[in-house]
Amino acid sequence: MPIVGYGQDGVDMDVFAPRRVTVLCGAFGSGKTEIAVNMAIGLARKHEMVSLVDIDIVKPMFRSRDIRKAVTAAGVRMVDTIAGLGNADLPIVTGEVDALIKGKAGRVVIDVGGDHLGARALGRYATSFDFDREVLYVINTRRPFASTKDEILRMMGMVEEASRLKVTGLVANTNLGTESDYDLAYEGLEIIGEVSASAGVPIRFAVIYDELYRKDPEQAGKLASQKGLLLFPLKRYLLKPWEN
Repeated sequence: MPIVGYGQDGVDMDVFAPRRVTVLCGAFGSGKTEIAVNMAIGLARKHEMVSLVDIDIVKPMFRSRDIRKAVTAAGVRMVDTIAGLGNADLPIVTGEVDALIKGKAGRVVIDVGGDHLGARALGRYATSFDFDREVLYVINTRRPFASTKDEILRMMGMVEEASRLKVTGLVANTNLGTESDYDLAYEGLEIIGEVSASAGVPIRFAVIYDELYRKDPEQAGKLASQKGLLLFPLKRYLLKPWEN
């Protein structure tokens, strides 16, 4: 299976986010915020109205609102905490969120805080969602408390309970940052495959760093073909302070 839509104009993000509203949740360090940013920017290439809703109130260093300029330059509308509180750890989000979720126009990507604690902020909107939504649970098996099937299932259940939303798809995102390789991707997919089978929730796609893909696209195609999965080539927008 080829990497869908990977060409001169980038990824066809509609393949990975076919619903009007896409929610990304997961444990700390899963990489959901980076995926949310990539997804929103990719959708903006095809859709006039794209909103990135940041209700990650847990981990400020990697919040998507920290790269507001890059996101808005791509034509994405940022919706986050109340104006003036962009760096505060308060469980408050603007009243726009409910309207965006209930609306019928435009595409919406929601970045939820890590673990069940961060997912609580999403729970207040559970009754606002219609059926045109996808709730993706992002998994990095190289993070604490996410290295085994049982650990992942336990945390995913806690996130579902806190958010009052059922996970509809899994995202395989096992990585070690710049030290990631294809062996690591295969390793993670073995564990995430067990999670998928136990929970009855499909793996929607696997993430691979854009630079790793470009270094060896043949290996990427082999991985996609062997596992029968779409690969999501990820560009790194959220750099750590020492990488700037």
